[in-house]
Amino acid sequence: MTLLVLALKQEAIGLIQDYKLQKLEQKAFELYANESILLVISGLGQIKAAAAVGFVMAQFEIDLLINIGLAAGDAKHFTIGELVLVHQITNVSTQRSVYSDILIQHDLKEASLLTYDSAQSKALDKSKIVDMEAFAIFTAARHFLNNNAILSLKIISDHFEPQTLNKALAKQLITNQLVNIKQFIKQAQKQVSTQLNYFNI
Repeated sequence: MTLLVLALKQEAIGLIQDYKLQKLEQKAFELYANESILLVISGLGQIKAAAAVGFVMAQFEIDLLINIGLAAGDAKHFTIGELVLVHQITNVSTQRSVYSDILIQHDLKEASLLTYDSAQSKALDKSKIVDMEAFAIFTAARHFLNNNAILSLKIISDHFEPQTLNKALAKQLITNQLVNIKQFIKQAQKQVSTQLNYFNI
């Protein structure tokens, strides 16, 4: 099963509707599922993100995790609404980095990402994008999955102007990229399935 991790309900609405996911009765986190996809809404920040991943992975058989969400990026390098695949994630507080083994053929822009504990109003490294959950999601998932089965897709939401972001815009940014997001998920699922079949021979 594929696990999609999103921080906010408004980011998840388009995926929930498009995949026809049904809400599961869980108290700790909002979970939605169909026969092949499980979506969890973690809430903002690294503590909630890590807790959500651990909660789901302990209960469900997951073979692929994709973190989908919004990120800030510098205007010279990234456009609002652009879909970016993350290959390196650094926790700014600890300066620890983790790396995705991206085996999928794709046409997306790749970038490094910095995970902060709060929203940022300026870019310290203009070539990198910024969020508040990705590092925690990756490190929590790594207890259960290999690095090539943990992926992070980010949509550029602002140019370090977090005050410009609202619920309607967050929903629209994800919705605008739904076709590309779903295509990527399909490719990732195919890649993981191929690997599992190879090792089960």
